[in-house]
Amino acid sequence: MKTLIIILALLSFYTLNAQQNRDFGFIYNTYNLNRINLDYRQLLGEKYKLKIGAVIGQGASSPFNKGDIVFGSDSLITYRYNVHNTTQFSLKIGGERVLGNSIFSIGADVLLSYRDEKNYIHYSDYVYDDSLKLWKDNSEYNPNGMGFKNPDNSKVRRGYFVPQLQFSFSMDVPIVERLYLNLFVGGVFSFPIFMKESHKYDPLNELTLPTSLTTFEMSSQTGMGLRFTF
Repeated sequence: MKTLIIILALLSFYTLNAQQNRDFGFIYNTYNLNRINLDYRQLLGEKYKLKIGAVIGQGASSPFNKGDIVFGSDSLITYRYNVHNTTQFSLKIGGERVLGNSIFSIGADVLLSYRDEKNYIHYSDYVYDDSLKLWKDNSEYNPNGMGFKNPDNSKVRRGYFVPQLQFSFSMDVPIVERLYLNLFVGGVFSFPIFMKESHKYDPLNELTLPTSLTTFEMSSQTGMGLRFTF
């Protein structure tokens, strides 16, 4: 740990080539909906950089969520699942300020995003197999029971416009000539605004919209990736 701190301290007093060139970056983000970032940065003056890019991410319900039990016996357990699958596409524009003659910089970005959310509420059956002494998911093999083809299953597709504001503290560590490792920490503030819904089937009236069509989300994030200067 001490060795790493010493190396970073020495690098922070050295003006790197990365601060003097245009670069293209491929950045991986821990925030699911902003997962993959493709960035282009252009130096403006001595300390500032303009950044433009594209972002894509996906999120889904936890596979470990068993849902609510609606029926149970020694041989059959029926769950009611509420499943979300979300994809988000973003255009990004922002800027960075290099801190002194160092590898460190602070930045702020505005992201204009479209979020595609698919919500399914369905029954799923688990049947006990006495010969194997285990529970088996029988939903796909029981179309006339409480499985995926049950008439009480619900679905809807919703679209959101999502303005986002993102802040970051990052560093670009040289690996070889023209190739740099980017590391960052930061936060993102999102404001999803409901736009439309389609493919709605809701026999039990479960898929109601929230009372407010504009919400607020906040998340911390970290990331790493590679930048290529040219």
